[in-house]
Amino acid sequence: MPSGKRVIAILALAVVGVLGVSTAVVTGNTLPVLSIPSASTSLALPAPSAQAPVMALDISHSAQVAKAPAAFAAPALTAVPKSVALIQAQATSSIATAQAQAAAAAKAAATAKAQAASAAAAARPKAPTVAPVRVVSSSQAARRMNAMNIALGKLGSPYRWGASGPYAFDCSGLMKWAFAQAGIQLPRTSRDQSTVGMPVAKANLQPGDLVFFYSPVSHVAMYIGGGKVVQASTSSQPVKISPLAGMPFHNARRV
Repeated sequence: MPSGKRVIAILALAVVGVLGVSTAVVTGNTLPVLSIPSASTSLALPAPSAQAPVMALDISHSAQVAKAPAAFAAPALTAVPKSVALIQAQATSSIATAQAQAAAAAKAAATAKAQAASAAAAARPKAPTVAPVRVVSSSQAARRMNAMNIALGKLGSPYRWGASGPYAFDCSGLMKWAFAQAGIQLPRTSRDQSTVGMPVAKANLQPGDLVFFYSPVSHVAMYIGGGKVVQASTSSQPVKISPLAGMPFHNARRV
C-alpha cells in the first residue's frame, strides 16, 4: 500500500477502535484488527513492513522542506544593510579620489601659471643701466668761481710746507682754504684731493677746476683759464700764477 493510503488506514483504525468496530474497510483493503470494547482496550497495529521506514523518512523530509523557507529567508534580512554600507563606502572613496585629483590639477595649474609669469619676466627686455651723471648746478659753478677769486686774492702770500692759511700756504693748503671759504670742503693732501669730484679731461678744463701734477700725484694748482693756474709752488716762491704746461700734467677734477 502506498504511504498516503497507509496513513489514512491508520487513522481509520483509530476511529473504529474507539467505536468498538472489529474490522474496517479502507480503500478496498480489509485490515485485521482486535476488538476494542472500551477505551482501555489496546489497539493492535499491523506488523511493520519494509515500507514503514519510508513513511517516516517522507514525514521527516516534509518537515525539513517546511522549515526550509525560514532557514533561507533569514540571511536575506541581514544582507541588505551590508550592501548599502558597501555602496556608501565606495561612493565616499570615489568622492575623496575626485577631490584629490581636483586639488592636484589646481596645484599643477598654479605651478604652470607661475612658470609662465617667470618666463615672461625673463623674456621682457631690461632697461639699460646708465651710470649716474653728476650734474653741477649753477650754484656749484659759482662756488668754484668764488674759490678761484679767493685764491687769486692770496697772490704774494708766502709758501710754507703744511700751512693752510690764512697767511701762508703750501699747494694743497691753498686749495683747501680757498674752497672752504666758498663752502666746499676738500681733503688735506694733494693726493687725496686728486680723487674727489668728477674727472675732467685736460681739453675741457674750466676756471675753478683742480689740476694735479707728477706721478704719483705730489702737487696741485687751480685752473683760472687761458692755459694758466694759480698755485703755491715752492718755498722760494710765494703764491703766484703759472702756465699749465710748465709742469707734467697728471689729471684734473671738478668739485
